[in-house]
Amino acid sequence: MFKLHSANLVPSILEEWRQEKTHFPKLYNNPNVSLTVVEMCTPKFELHIGMHKEWLHHKAIEIEEPTNFTYLISLTHPQDRIFSLETEIIGYEILMSLSPAKRQLFWMKYHRRFMDVNGDYFFYALHLKVHKFDDNGTPVLIMVETKRLPKKYQPDKIHYREFSHKIKQETKRVEPILKKLSPREQKVLELAYEGFTSSEIALILKISINTVKAFRKKILKKQNVNKMHMAYVVAHK
Repeated sequence: MFKLHSANLVPSILEEWRQEKTHFPKLYNNPNVSLTVVEMCTPKFELHIGMHKEWLHHKAIEIEEPTNFTYLISLTHPQDRIFSLETEIIGYEILMSLSPAKRQLFWMKYHRRFMDVNGDYFFYALHLKVHKFDDNGTPVLIMVETKRLPKKYQPDKIHYREFSHKIKQETKRVEPILKKLSPREQKVLELAYEGFTSSEIALILKISINTVKAFRKKILKKQNVNKMHMAYVVAHK
């Protein structure tokens, strides 16, 4: 992906970034939040905030120069690595499918587990958006805000991701049937189809498990089926 990315990384953009990044420690001084900037033309990133020094055992915090993704992947929970890479590839494909004007508004969010200094894995919320574009509207620098989630939000397995824009073809394909379902019912259906349990869906959507069960019953009734996977098939037919 990095090799195929065609951003025009002119010296003026790099100079702007060099001057800007000295101010970020003052803007992001929350000990539970860090900032990472990814250079889209090369598989490198820079960590700029000290949150990782306390929570993560990460070689990248000990050096100033940009670091490759090997460090980041090695810290990610083995069960989250494919999900994380898949999420970022999907996000990139959606971003590049948008017009230059809409790219300015694009963002994506997802959760992944990182290893802390004690060798334990904790969930972090990542929020990605484009920080700089070239003259053609192609992304050059991606800003990633990483926030450590509270201790109580540490289930065995949960995968959350969200994009500000959807791929147009998918929206057109599901819209006629999904009008039957409320936005919350659509979300419950999607998560159930992806394999999440009712308790995991309740955590993601911040609602009670009884509410999730009620939504599931409504979905099955509206789609006139007795299994959630069949409800999904009917909704996307």
